[in-house]
Amino acid sequence: AQPAPVFSTPGDDAPAPQNAAQAPSLGQLGAAPSPARSAAARALPGAARAANAPADAPAGRQASGPTAALRSFAGASDPGHLWDGARAPRPDADPAGTRWDAARLSALAAADSARSSSEPGPGIERPALPAPASMPRSTAAGRARDALAYYRLASSSLFWYTFPRLIERWNELRDSLAASSSSSHAVKDFRGFFIAHRVLGSTGSYSPMGFRVATNGVVSEEAWHIFNRYFSVGPEATAAFARLVDRAQRFNPNRRSTQFRKVVFHALRAASVLPPESVAAFLDSIATEDAARALADFQATRQNEILEALDETAREAILDANRELPAGQKVVAAVLLGSFANGAAGPDSDLDLQVVSEDGSAAAATAFNRRVKALWKARGGTSPISGFQYSLRYSRDLVEMVHPESYRVITPYAGVRDALSRRPDEATRTISRTPSWWGRAFQAAYTALLHVILALYEAWKPQRLGAV
Repeated sequence: AQPAPVFSTPGDDAPAPQNAAQAPSLGQLGAAPSPARSAAARALPGAARAANAPADAPAGRQASGPTAALRSFAGASDPGHLWDGARAPRPDADPAGTRWDAARLSALAAADSARSSSEPGPGIERPALPAPASMPRSTAAGRARDALAYYRLASSSLFWYTFPRLIERWNELRDSLAASSSSSHAVKDFRGFFIAHRVLGSTGSYSPMGFRVATNGVVSEEAWHIFNRYFSVGPEATAAFARLVDRAQRFNPNRRSTQFRKVVFHALRAASVLPPESVAAFLDSIATEDAARALADFQATRQNEILEALDETAREAILDANRELPAGQKVVAAVLLGSFANGAAGPDSDLDLQVVSEDGSAAAATAFNRRVKALWKARGGTSPISGFQYSLRYSRDLVEMVHPESYRVITPYAGVRDALSRRPDEATRTISRTPSWWGRAFQAAYTALLHVILALYEAWKPQRLGAV
């Protein structure tokens, strides 16, 4: 049997949800009720409405004014109804399919901002909300399905990293050499350096997010091996590299576990095409005290502002995407990853978003990514948004398998955030960062494979260019 969809819309074959729960009142969320807002609510279409009754306010920071109105209605603003996994139709299901979309929410927000604080008036009337979507129960079949999805994603990612991405990065390096005004460069054997650089600091195991990064000690050891073997520079550059390795281990106190490798990785790649006499000054310009202060200032001032703006934008993009996606493929949430998710973002950091959908289809990711990027650009968002081309199905086990580090769940649907998020007392999934013997063996075999691929590509490329 097919799994029950998280959503159903009027006309879908899926039965309506049951156990409807009334949403918290606007007053409990910090927004003073008013006649203006009551009138605006009563002017909205919809057959089923429920009186504004006391209810427990949601946990977390409380909002007020228009923000409270928007967030309090977010649980009911999907294009249909949340599905709670039940098969029986709800006795009190709304036959008219009442919807609360962005236009209605905007009307509420406008009425809220125009209210008179000295004349509170009665509370507004609200439609009954369906029960929050429940996480599909963990079964042997579900766990097998998650494992299959994980290894399918890992295999696809490894193919992309080994072939298309490899050739893309190799051509970028060759173009950098061609554009260089200097006849001498810090590295002589560029193919050997490029391949060693590709596997720098790896444990030899692979996940959908790429090679797993080893401990800082292993990364430092391998970085020094690459530097000593492939760089033809003087003692000043060697001393500068030692200073960079030392700074990089302390840079960005809120950093992810992979931050050190990232700093050293990019420094070596950029330095490889420089003249030997320029390497020392370049390495000394990376991860400086001034950069650390600018990073701390960004995290203290701009980071939370960007996160709040992203939260609003991503919620709206989910609702917009779900108006067009068919039942069974709708977006459940967007998962924020990377430096913004754990408070270590900088001015140049990307906003990495992973879509979670009912069926894990690429269509859901495409629909959401297109809308969220357009909305973000229209609203003047500066940090670029990077979206995955695939989505994950609505399974916390799968989300944690693919993304073992910290993540943040963004969703307009009640219950989904709690279902996908780790509890405060839960530790992130522990992944070994020490290379094993088979990891070393795989790394050696993979390095040999990359040499073969590049040799074949270089032999094929001149023939291809001659044919063109």
